[in-house]
Amino acid sequence: YQGHSFGWAAHNSAISRSVWLGLFISYAMDVLKITKPHRPKLIIGHSLGSGITQILCQHYRVPGICFSAPAVADKRHLKVDPYETILNVNTPGDWLPNSLHDRGNLRLFGTKTSVPMPPGHSNAHKMTTYQAAVAQGGAGLPPRWPQSGTTARSGGG
Repeated sequence: YQGHSFGWAAHNSAISRSVWLGLFISYAMDVLKITKPHRPKLIIGHSLGSGITQILCQHYRVPGICFSAPAVADKRHLKVDPYETILNVNTPGDWLPNSLHDRGNLRLFGTKTSVPMPPGHSNAHKMTTYQAAVAQGGAGLPPRWPQSGTTARSGGG
């Protein structure tokens, strides 16, 4: 992974979209090896980790919260309804979710919401910015997640 420049180039062709998705799936498989014995009930991620969160939420059929998520979900491989299980939280000035989403078959799945930039924070992408936004009341966030109060363990698995 070469940082921002790879992300921009990754959506220019079907081949690069495959490489983009392949990198996330490869990393998700590494994380899956570590987490599998523990079977998480909720997964939270930021940036690259939120891309992995989207994949793992589908695998485990559990809810997740993604901060600054890129598009990594392929709509053809959904196991559970992402709008009921995945919450994507962004700040208006964050470059990643505002530039790398909904390309070809790749989607930023889930319920999308935005939190305002907290005072004193200039980098909209940093996790500390998201932490401050949530600590200041989390305007724009639902009062609980998942909203139904149930996990997404429907289906096989």
